[in-house]
Amino acid sequence: MEEKNRFENKYIYSFDSLKGIIIIVAVVIGHYWQFTPGEYWSAGNNAFLTGITNTANQLSFKTYSLMELLLMIGGFQMWRQRRKIASGQIRFLTYLRKRAVRLLPMSIITTIVMAVGLVVYQSITGEVWHDMVVNVRNLLENFLGIQIWFRPDHTLNGPLWYVSVYFACTILFYLLIRLAGLLFGGHKIGYCFMMLIPILFGIYGSKNYLVKPLWNPDLCRGYMGFFAGVLVAALAEFLMNYQSKLLHRILWMFCLLLMIVYIIIDVKFENVGISGSSPFSVMVTESLFYAPVLLLLSYYETPDKIIGNKVLAYFGKASFHVYVWNFPFCLWVTILDKVLHLGIPFPMWYMLWVQTAIQIGIGIVSYYCEKSLLYKFNGMK
Repeated sequence: MEEKNRFENKYIYSFDSLKGIIIIVAVVIGHYWQFTPGEYWSAGNNAFLTGITNTANQLSFKTYSLMELLLMIGGFQMWRQRRKIASGQIRFLTYLRKRAVRLLPMSIITTIVMAVGLVVYQSITGEVWHDMVVNVRNLLENFLGIQIWFRPDHTLNGPLWYVSVYFACTILFYLLIRLAGLLFGGHKIGYCFMMLIPILFGIYGSKNYLVKPLWNPDLCRGYMGFFAGVLVAALAEFLMNYQSKLLHRILWMFCLLLMIVYIIIDVKFENVGISGSSPFSVMVTESLFYAPVLLLLSYYETPDKIIGNKVLAYFGKASFHVYVWNFPFCLWVTILDKVLHLGIPFPMWYMLWVQTAIQIGIGIVSYYCEKSLLYKFNGMK
């Protein structure tokens, strides 16, 4: 029991850092190129800095499965609550409230800001911003964090699809843990078996592109990513309970070998590695690259301390706010540019980094405000 508690109580700071890196690469940088006009890769008179910016551009378009890694981290962290959920220490309504308090306030705030911006943008341009329409259904679904549960449309604040998928996966996790406790009497193998079911559903749904309630492409991505992270956490807990010098060395070498094999596959086969969107490609990436990374960071202190340094870890904690403010920020920058005739030089290499820095600042301020006000009122840390 002592070792198990050690796993459950161990805080992995590098996971926070990874979240921040994922948000910057896959969301902030990726959406910059999506929402700003111009031929960016040929702009600027500084070849070196333009090259770095264009590299970031290309990287952001080749990281399809990074959001799966974000979901895997969420699933890994959720596994720590398995024992309390199974024993009934955490009631469903309490569990649901805590998830909602963490996810929905910023979803509501940023959706309101986004909706106002969409109305303003349409009034001054006569056009709809990237097919995002304000209506009662879109508002309610975004407020409740359930928009992806019923349809695959990224309505209003697009990045909230992840919030909706994560919210659904956490609820499903609770129900499966309770069911596994009834069916298998609390045996860990039984829990792991139940965690495989959503992964199999996710693979099937992604392969067949199903558009059904609680079973559409984005939710299938969530099932594969989140519950793969749960299984990695179960393996990490097992390894931590049977530590030995030999196991220590074998695990290190095995993880590195898997990552090397993956890199070879990624280079040799097109659309199989990190940029691939097929269920096979996603599972290859999760199994051969993301899982070893999470195992190394959770099992070994040194890489966790290096990647999880205080600066990166703090930014990682604020990254959720950077994430949810990304679309509203891009929209309102466009509005201000048009209304005030600012003539923002979007194609210049430095604008990407200026906007990125501003968004990080907004995210940190937003995180600090929420932590100071909302979390304290709800007794959360």
